[in-house]
Amino acid sequence: MRIVSESGHAWPEPTEDLIFEALAEVAGGREEFLILEDTQDAYGETYVQAVTDGDGGFLVERRDGSADHHFRTTCPSIDAAHRVVVGWAFPPDPEADTVAWQRVGV
Repeated sequence: MRIVSESGHAWPEPTEDLIFEALAEVAGGREEFLILEDTQDAYGETYVQAVTDGDGGFLVERRDGSADHHFRTTCPSIDAAHRVVVGWAFPPDPEADTVAWQRVGV
């Protein structure tokens, strides 16, 4: 795994705490988005990304290897977004299974 920010900073082997710090940078407007990449995917098609929704929450998208497996959800807070991103990065997390994912159209 690796976190990549809008500004190009990259952090290999992120922890749950580092993911929260990166989300806080996005929430605070210091970064536009964050992407957490699965570095084992040679094609770069497996990741989760987050941006603020402009209302105190986050829009989180995940892509599981192809455009056919691209989903999004909304999170009302940074804590909720953190649970979703961490649940994707460090499965199994029962909290991640309760998220209502919607397919992103191609």
